[in-house]
Order: sequence, then structure tokens, then C-alpha cells
Amino acid sequence: MRKSFIAAALITTAGLQAFGQNNKVVSANMYLQDYVKDNDTTALKNAKAAIDEAAQNDKTRNEPKMFLYRGEVYKTIYEKNLGDISKKLMMASGGKLDQAALQKANTQAYTMDDTTQLTIAMYSFLQVIQLEPKGGYADEARQMLQACGGHMQNIAIADYGNKNYSTSLIFFERVFMGVKAQGIPDTSKAYISLLQNTALTAMKAKNYPKAIRYNNEMIADKIGGATPYTNLMKMYSDSMYHIMDTNKAIDIVKQGRTTYPDDFDLLISETNIFMWKHDNDHAINNLQLAIDKLSKEPNATDDNHKQLMAQLYSAMASIYDKLANPRDLATGKDQPKPANYDELFGKAENGYKKALEVKPEYFEVNFNLGALYNNRAKYIFDQLRALPDKDQAAKSKPMSDEAKDWLTKAQPYLEKAHAERPDDAQVKRVLLGLYASTGQDDKAKALTTPKQ
Repeated sequence: MRKSFIAAALITTAGLQAFGQNNKVVSANMYLQDYVKDNDTTALKNAKAAIDEAAQNDKTRNEPKMFLYRGEVYKTIYEKNLGDISKKLMMASGGKLDQAALQKANTQAYTMDDTTQLTIAMYSFLQVIQLEPKGGYADEARQMLQACGGHMQNIAIADYGNKNYSTSLIFFERVFMGVKAQGIPDTSKAYISLLQNTALTAMKAKNYPKAIRYNNEMIADKIGGATPYTNLMKMYSDSMYHIMDTNKAIDIVKQGRTTYPDDFDLLISETNIFMWKHDNDHAINNLQLAIDKLSKEPNATDDNHKQLMAQLYSAMASIYDKLANPRDLATGKDQPKPANYDELFGKAENGYKKALEVKPEYFEVNFNLGALYNNRAKYIFDQLRALPDKDQAAKSKPMSDEAKDWLTKAQPYLEKAHAERPDDAQVKRVLLGLYASTGQDDKAKALTTPKQ
């Protein structure tokens, strides 16, 4: 009988302990309601003390209800601190109540508030959903989780605005993981927006492994159209990203062009790769496609489009220029002119002129067109010097006159390039040679005389 009495006593004691801890969970919620009703900060402190004790006890530490109330308590503490900081900032700014001042104070408060409580709240709500995916506690936790995610997203946006990209990435990732944990579909606006922002912020933060991962997720989920392909191409092909992998860059652009054949940015990306590989035929074909696409756009005459159009014409002209005037890549020495030199020269000239029609103040094109004419004059002089002595006498004057005609054509473009960049040494050198060949000693002197 005594043993039975002891056993019964033990059971009763255990039951009282469990009841006591459950009472802590209930008390925490009651204290929280008192705070919400009366704004009594003592009640909020009591709520935290009660829920912290319940969170440490073996009987209640894994209960969905405990996690729900713990999340609500810590979320409320975070929001109270956030509001207090915002009020202090408003007071410090003179207490203006206009919308702009309030928005500024709230944004700044997000960057100043301790996020520990918010992180605990978010973790707690996730635990509710994990422990009890269906039911009232889970439904309430999902609503609270959305509110926490809103706060974290505001933190991420505020840090992004302050160019604190690494910190911004941390919070965008947390929100994104929360969205995934809730099972929100990848077709929802929230999911799409978060994934795009997380990928962009990872690139800004120079966290390239994560940037690659999130851009690949965008491709897998068919989010962002051609943008993730372009982003990956940039990271794999631009040395500034420190992950040069030309083969991957080529592969990703091929995939993107197959999926989005009409995307302009991918077309340009592929063209850049063709030009880098000296695949001139494909590069020229793509450049013409890009010019045709751009010219048909409704805003083709605005400044940005004009700038791009000029660049496209310039790029195409540059390819023809290099084909007309080949050089040894290793030594930089001139190579023999191709049989279709005149044809290639004409296409280069036409491309440069079209670029200048769109953008007259284009230093590189002014210089390149002047250099094209200057090189043609040099080519004629070289031909003249290579003639046998018996032929030079008869051909010297007409060939010299022809060469000087090309120098005359080159001069205004080179002078315009010099006016745009007076300190450019290469332009000065070419101009000095031109002035020497045409007997313009006064201009040569002016070019070399330091300005007072």
C-alpha cells in the first residue's frame, strides 16, 4: 500500500509541474494582452519573463502553443522598440508630422533597431508550422510570420538604400527562406519579388556564389525572363566579378538565346562574345539584328537609344575597319591588305558615319574615322614607295595627291576628337603626323606649344 501511495504522489507532482509550466504559457499570453490593452510596459516585461521560463522547461519547450505565444511576445517587443526609435528620431528632427519626415524616421529606425527579437519571433512561428502544419496555431503563426517578413523586408530595403548590401542580403534571404518554409508557390508575387531582390542584392554584395545560385533559381522557376541569363553571363565573362569562366558564359548565353530569341540584352551579350572570339561573321549578323530591333522600337529617338544605336554602328564599323587593316596580334605590325580592301573600307566608313549621324560628339568614332582615312593615306604612300624607280616619277604626283585628299578628309574628325579630349596623346601623335605630311607647320607648332 505504501508503494502505491508513493507512486500516486509522484504522478500528482509531475502533473502539477506540467500544469505550472502550461500556466506560464497562458500567463505570458495574458500579460501580452494586458500590454496591448493598456500599453503597460511592465506587463510586456512579465510576458517575456513567463514565456522565457516556459521555453526552457522540458514540458512546454516543444509545444506549438508555447512557440506561438513566444513569437507574439518577441514580435511585440521588437515593434515597441522600433516605434520608440522612430519617435526619438521624429523628436530630434523637430517633431514634424508630415508624411515624408515620418517615412524617413521609420526607414532609419529599421536600420537602428536590434533585430534579435525579430529573429527569435520569426524562428518561433516557423517552429509552430513545423510542429503542427495544420490547425489554428499554424494559421495564426502564418499570419504573424508574414508580419515578421514585412519587417525584415523593410530592413533589407533600408540597408539596400544605404548601400549596406551584405546586411541587406542577410534579411532578404531570411524572408525568402520564410516564404519557402510556408509553402508559398513560386508563381506568387511575393515569391517572385523576393527571389529577384535577393539575387540582385547578392550581386551588389559581391557574394557571387549566392548570386549564381539565386539567378539559377530564377531560371529554374522561369522568373525574370532573360535577366538571370544576362546576370550569369556578366558574372562569368567580366573580370570584375573574379569568377571568369568563358565557357560557362558562352553556354548560358546560348541557353538564354534559345529560350528568349527576341531579347535585346541577350543578343548584345552574345554579340560581345562573338567579338571577343573574333567570330566576325556572327558578330556582324547580330549587330545588324540589334540595329534593326532598336530602330523599330517606339522610343528609338530618345537619348539612351541614340547612344546605343551609335555604339552598335561603331562596333560594326570597327569590325570592318580591322578586317580592312589587319594587324598581327602579337607584334602589332600591319599585315597585307585583303583583296576586298575597298569593300571593307567602304563598310567601315559607312558605319562610322552612321554612328556620327546619331551622336556627333562621339570621341572614339571621330578618332576612328579620322584614323581610317589617315591609314588609307599611309597605305597609298607605302604603295608609292614600293614602286620601281622608273614608275615613281609618273605616279608620284597623282598618288601623293590622292593620299593628301584622304588626309584632308581625316583632319576635321581628328581635330574634333582632339577638341573633345585635348590631352589624348594618341590623337596628338596622329595629328602631328598629318600636319607634317600636309605642310601645316603652324598647326603642328600650335599643337606642341604649351598653353599659357
